[in-house]
Amino acid sequence: MSGNQPTTLRVIPTVQQIHAQHHAARYANSSVLGIAWFKQYPGDNLRISRGWPTVALGAYHAVRDLQWDRGCLPLAPDEIRRLLGMALRDWRIAWPLLQEHFPADSDKFRRNPALAKQRYEAIGKRWQQLDAINLRHRPNDWYRGKAADAYRTVVATGVRSDELTHQHQLRNAYEGGGDVLRESQQSREVRQ
Repeated sequence: MSGNQPTTLRVIPTVQQIHAQHHAARYANSSVLGIAWFKQYPGDNLRISRGWPTVALGAYHAVRDLQWDRGCLPLAPDEIRRLLGMALRDWRIAWPLLQEHFPADSDKFRRNPALAKQRYEAIGKRWQQLDAINLRHRPNDWYRGKAADAYRTVVATGVRSDELTHQHQLRNAYEGGGDVLRESQQSREVRQ
């Protein structure tokens, strides 16, 4: 596009972009995606865990954190325990209470459905933010949904998302994110 033509925003995401968001929500590491936190609803947590022993309460929150970070949990409960670093004695108390809240999914991984939905929505919002930042700094070659397209490209090339470093993510997965950060750092240095 030349600099004289107005930028056309794609308002509706493509099917491929929706699939990319779905894939990222299910499998990508949260540090790669830039989604470092999730909403906690104490009322919902208390409704679920009222009367549980302390060890089960701690395990519940630890397993939710693990799912948020990884996107999914292994099917085998012992593998989840190993990832958490919990003692077998504590896990035997906690897992019978937890297992109904982390059911097996069709892809042979475990997920808390409400947390999985929240993660999917957070990725969509994050990609909208990245697109908006890049649209502002690169108006002639950016469009809504480009972050999803870039993620899809990374997945198609065989680079596992959990192997990407933060800088690799900025340079490659979000095509131009590194330029935006560099420009921001340069403008901050000029102001000082």
